[in-house]
Amino acid sequence: YIERAEQTTTTSFLYNLAINGMYTQPLTDQLFSAECRVIKALADKGQCVIVGRCADYVLREQYSTFDVFVHSTDDFRCGRICEHDNISKDEALSIIRQKDKARRRHYKYYTERNWGESLNYDLCINTATCGIDEAAEIIAKLAGQIKTSHSAADAFKNSKNRLSMVTF
Repeated sequence: YIERAEQTTTTSFLYNLAINGMYTQPLTDQLFSAECRVIKALADKGQCVIVGRCADYVLREQYSTFDVFVHSTDDFRCGRICEHDNISKDEALSIIRQKDKARRRHYKYYTERNWGESLNYDLCINTATCGIDEAAEIIAKLAGQIKTSHSAADAFKNSKNRLSMVTF
């Protein structure tokens, strides 16, 4: 349920009023608030990797983060989905379009930023170019270098550095 509801937004005032009453947040907003609390609680416990959930935005003010956007070509994504789910390329492309649209809408609604815009991330990496395993190695290497570099050492002393990752 969370996966389905998470990236939907209901902006109709009448719908929200009818479903939630006069003083209650829409269910999707309640879910996002709960996710924010969980993300911050995990970040408070120590270094962690958080995939999606607008974590780059949620942690932006309190924590030093290394934000990564992992993307790929439609062909590469379709190939993976077709193989994993045993569906046609057209079906896979339709799923990609629907999910990307929902992700863009969700990210924009809660962050007022554009999902996938490179200015929002420290690193954007295309897995069609380098492959998934190589991308993971690059991310891990860069995160490790940032953690141990003198310029970033002070930022990591308080153990509040996090890696937030947004994936396609």
